[in-house]
Amino acid sequence: MRLEALAAMIYFERQTSRLCGVHAINALLQGPFFSASDLAAIARALDDEERSLLDQSSLRRSSGSHAERSENVGDDGNFSIQVLCKALDVFGLSARYASADEERGTDAAKELAFVCNLSEHWFALRRLGDAWWDLNSMHAAPKKIGTFYLDAFLNQLTAEGYSIFVVRDLAAAALPEMLGQNGEYGEWLTEEECLRLTSEAETAQASGRARLAAESAMKTLSDGPSRLVVDGGVASDVVDLTADRELQAALEASMEDYGKLNASGTDTDADLKAVLAASLEEIEGGDASIEAAIAASLRDEEAKMDVDVARFAEEPDAGDGIVSLAFRLPDGDRIARRFACASSIADVEKWLEVAKRLDMRSNCLALAFPPRALADASTSIRDAGITDREVLAVRPRP
Repeated sequence: MRLEALAAMIYFERQTSRLCGVHAINALLQGPFFSASDLAAIARALDDEERSLLDQSSLRRSSGSHAERSENVGDDGNFSIQVLCKALDVFGLSARYASADEERGTDAAKELAFVCNLSEHWFALRRLGDAWWDLNSMHAAPKKIGTFYLDAFLNQLTAEGYSIFVVRDLAAAALPEMLGQNGEYGEWLTEEECLRLTSEAETAQASGRARLAAESAMKTLSDGPSRLVVDGGVASDVVDLTADRELQAALEASMEDYGKLNASGTDTDADLKAVLAASLEEIEGGDASIEAAIAASLRDEEAKMDVDVARFAEEPDAGDGIVSLAFRLPDGDRIARRFACASSIADVEKWLEVAKRLDMRSNCLALAFPPRALADASTSIRDAGITDREVLAVRPRP
C-alpha cells in the first residue's frame, strides 16, 4: 500500500473487549487484515508447538488441564506477542524487541512502525507520510506525534515499563489494498477528523476535571463551618479561611488547565513537548555515585556467573518432584527446561540470566493466563502454584 494513500486517510480501531492485540496489528498494517478468530487460530497452532516443546523436555505427560488450555490467548481475547509476530509473518514482516537503543537505532524516526506492550495492553505507533501517529485503541482517535518528539516518547514508554518491538521492511511488504474497507471494528479518518476528535476528547476530559473541582468546592461550603472560636465566652461559627484559599487555588489551577486546552485547539505539540521534557529530565538526571554503584554491582554479578553456569549445567531427570516448564522470552523466543518443585522462583530467574543473559532485575516471571506476576522470588515452584507443563512469560517487572 502506498504511503501517499495512507497519509491521506488513517485506519483506526477503537477498543473492543480485550482485543487490543487485534486492533494493534490492524492499525499497524492500516486495514482490517485480521479478525479475533484469525489470531485465535494462530494461537492454537502456537499452543501445539509449545506442547511439543514441553514433550521433548519431559519423558512423562501431565494428566492436568494445561494440555487443553491456551497459553497464547486468554478467555478475554488477550493475545501473546508470539501470536502478533506470527500474524506479521504472514506478510513477511517481523517484530524485534527494541527497548534498547542499539536495536531500534539512535534515530527512531527512520523506522516505520513500533508495537508497544504493557502488561495486557497492545498498541501501535506508525509513520504515515511525514508524520508519526499513536494508534492506541484506548484513544478517541489517532494522536499525532511530532517527529522531533518520537525518541522522547519511546524513552518515556520504556521508563514506564513498556516493551517495544520494532517492525521493519514494512515499505517493501506486498499488502493487499484495504483503503475504504472498515472491517468489524475500524474506520478510516482524515487527519483533520483525527485532530478534531482528539481535541474534543481532551476538552471533555479537562471539563470533567473542572466540574469535579467545582463539585468538591460546593460540598466543602455546604458542609458548614470547619471550626469554632470563642469570643467573650460565646461560641460562634467561622469558616477556615486557610482551607478556602487552598480550595480556591485548586479551582483556579483546574480552570487554568481547562482554558489552556481550549485555547490550544488541535495543536498539542507544545503540551507534549513540556511533558516529555520533564520526563526526560527525570530519566537522564542520574547521580554519578549511583552509576558507580551499579557498575560495581555488575562486576560482582559477572564474577558470580562462572559459578552459576556450573550450578545449572545439569538438568534434572524427569520424575517425581520434577516439572517441565516452557518460557516465552521478551524477544519472542521460547525455551524449555525441567526443574525440581522445591526450586525457588529465584533459582528459575537465575537460570534464565545464565542461559539467555536476561536482566531479571528489570524483568520478572509471570503466569500467562490468567496473568499473574511471580513477585516473591523466595517462593518455591510448588508453593507458587506452578504445575507440570506450565508456560511462563518473562515480562517487565511492575
